[in-house]
Amino acid sequence: MKIKSMLDFPGREPMTKENSEIFIKCMMGELNSGKDWEPDDAPGSEHPGLLILSQRLDMVQQKVSFFCRVFIASICDRPGQVVNYAYALCAIAEKTGAEIVGMTELAEGFPDGFPTEEAGRKCWDSQKQSPYDGDGNHRSDNKYDEMKYWEREA
Repeated sequence: MKIKSMLDFPGREPMTKENSEIFIKCMMGELNSGKDWEPDDAPGSEHPGLLILSQRLDMVQQKVSFFCRVFIASICDRPGQVVNYAYALCAIAEKTGAEIVGMTELAEGFPDGFPTEEAGRKCWDSQKQSPYDGDGNHRSDNKYDEMKYWEREA
């Protein structure tokens, strides 16, 4: 990956009891259904975080299990957090060579817990850029919005 992901920032915290329960349910669902299972019409599939995550992953053609996407959407309360995790999931895929990132790869990517609020904020701030390129042309102020930063390293 071309820029740092949440995997690269220090600051981890253990999951809350509620997040632990969601994690276990998602892990069990994935174990029972498989990493490549997709529901025809899942309740809650219109959840804003799940939509943002799925759209971003589709844009960069990264496969992530339905249950992993549900878990990530459940622990994020802002769109920027969701996009931070989308980028981290791509970094996990690049690091592990996983075709589909599932709950196991997610856990292995964050073995010491998930990023603290501060670590997530530092990660988000690190991908910010001037809204103008060197030639004065307007661009997004987020590197995450530019496909070149999602390309895998050779």
